[in-house]
Formats: sequence, C-alpha cells, structure tokens
Amino acid sequence: MTPAPRGRRGGSATDRPRRRALSRPHGIALTFSVFLALFGVRLFDLQINRYHEFATQSDSNFQRDEIIRALRGEIRTRDGVLVATNRMAIDLIYKGGDVAAWPQIRYHAGIEDVTPPDVPPGGEVTLARNIAPDRIPAIQEYTVLQPNLELRERLERVYPQGKFMAHTLGYTRESNEREVEEQGSALGDLVGASGLEASLQAELSGKNGIRRLEVTAEGRPQS
Repeated sequence: MTPAPRGRRGGSATDRPRRRALSRPHGIALTFSVFLALFGVRLFDLQINRYHEFATQSDSNFQRDEIIRALRGEIRTRDGVLVATNRMAIDLIYKGGDVAAWPQIRYHAGIEDVTPPDVPPGGEVTLARNIAPDRIPAIQEYTVLQPNLELRERLERVYPQGKFMAHTLGYTRESNEREVEEQGSALGDLVGASGLEASLQAELSGKNGIRRLEVTAEGRPQS
C-alpha cells in the first residue's frame, strides 16, 4: 500500500484561506458593476426620457409670458361720433423690499406716502396709476435696475364726449375671478358693468395675445 505524500493535508489547509481571499476582489468588482449599471440607468432616464421636461423648465427660467391686452371695441353714434374708446395707461407696481432713490421716485410719480407700503410675500401693490407720459422716462431711470418695481401697461376705457350718453353707455371695470372662470377672460381685462358696455360685452371684447420675453436672472426683460 503506497503511503500518502507528505504535506498534502497541510497543503489543503493553506489553500482554503487563499480561495476565500480571492473572492473579495470579485465582490468589490460585482458591487462596482451594479453601481455603474444603476448610474447608467439613471443617467439614461434624465438625459433621454426626461429631456423635454428639463429643457422646458430651463427655458422657463429665462422666459416670461406676458398678456397683450386686446383692445375693447369702440362705440360710435349713428353719425360717427366717437363716444367710447381705449387708451394705454402706465402704472407703477411695487412688489416689496428695499427701494433705492425712493424720494426721487416718489416725487416723479406723485406718491404721497413717505415710505413704501408693506407688501406680503409674493404680493404687489400699485404705487401710482396713470403716470403722465412726460414723467415715465425719469421714473424708468430709477426702476430699470430694481426688479421689485415695474412700470406696467394697462388698458383704460375713456369717453371722449364726457357725460354725453353716460347712462346709456354705462361703464366698465376689471374682471373678477368668477368672470374669468365663466367667460374665459383674464384677470385685469375690462368687462362691461352696465349699459351698452355690459349688453354688448360679447361684441366689444377681444381676444388677448401672449408676448414671450427673454428675462434676466432677476426676472427683468432683457433689452
């Protein structure tokens, strides 16, 4: 009977730790591969599947849509006398925060308040309405670099003949939330409140447009 070679049993004992040690690099490689696979799936989802979603969000950060108010129809008498028409008015809007050169702005806009009014977060107030055209360039010098101040256009109804036919013509006002839902108008649109202005609302109202502006990081239109 042939004796077993020496050292075979001792050699098998030293092979077991070596096999266990060789399995550790394989585990690291497997973990790293799984991580790369998950990263690749996530990258594909962000870059391919959701590309248009993020592209739209990116564009919206530097673009702003503004309503172009439709002109309200004119009213004339049978012999052509203009009794109701429109004009563009400019208001000074304040959105809260510090205001530089407040005394100068207050003087040019004809504001009586000594200090800017308190405005809740996200809100805005009208500091001055119907600013005279000759005052607008001076005010714009102080507001152009202040994103919390805005010279905003507003459509206004005027009656060239004064009180002539006032009871028949009636008057207009800005639309409220109920009228926005029922009539499809926008907040701030002029709607008829009485007289011909109200009874001819469908014929006199127009359709608003949209103007897309390129804006800065502060939300100011780019020149």
